[in-house]
Amino acid sequence: MPMKNLVSSLFLFIFYNGFSQHPIFEIDNFDAFDFPNSYRKDTRNELDKFVGTWKYEDTRTTKSFTIILKKAVQVYGDYPDSSLYEDIIYGDYKYFAFGMEVINTLPNLTNSSMNSYDHSIVGNIIYLPFRHPVCSDCAPSERRLNLVFIDSERSYMSAFILLRHRIVFGVEKLEALVYARGSILPDDDSPTNLRVPYGEYTLKKVQ
Repeated sequence: MPMKNLVSSLFLFIFYNGFSQHPIFEIDNFDAFDFPNSYRKDTRNELDKFVGTWKYEDTRTTKSFTIILKKAVQVYGDYPDSSLYEDIIYGDYKYFAFGMEVINTLPNLTNSSMNSYDHSIVGNIIYLPFRHPVCSDCAPSERRLNLVFIDSERSYMSAFILLRHRIVFGVEKLEALVYARGSILPDDDSPTNLRVPYGEYTLKKVQ
């Protein structure tokens, strides 16, 4: 076999063999879950703009909400009905109000042995404007990021943080909505709210 044909055949073998092991899908393509060991890849680097340290401050009440977000690439996710690889955003947060630190999970980010999925903020779900919670002033093609939001003392709450990245007069900001989709209370006396109050926050990028 001529060398040129041999090289071409070898390339095709490597390409198709690699694809069969980890077929690549766009990060918002849920067909990936039908293919074991597939890879939901952030091919357009949409997650990158959410990476960093972000802070909300209200000087009147001394309330502050800080979140630090990182990106993990091709991490293994073991879901109930499927196992695959995916790019995700993960992170932790701190909430301070009325002179008191209410909750602080930021030290988890220094734990190198901690799985990315075990942090207090994690996910990669892309939301278009019409998806609830609806974004009435988003551009038609604008894409937001919905992440799981965990309060370790109230892990029974099904809570999320929905992020919209914006640049306002040259300043990077995240418009964040902390919300819940219900819960199953362990008992009648269990709190029904997170320690970070539900609602909207505008966080500026500080690092």
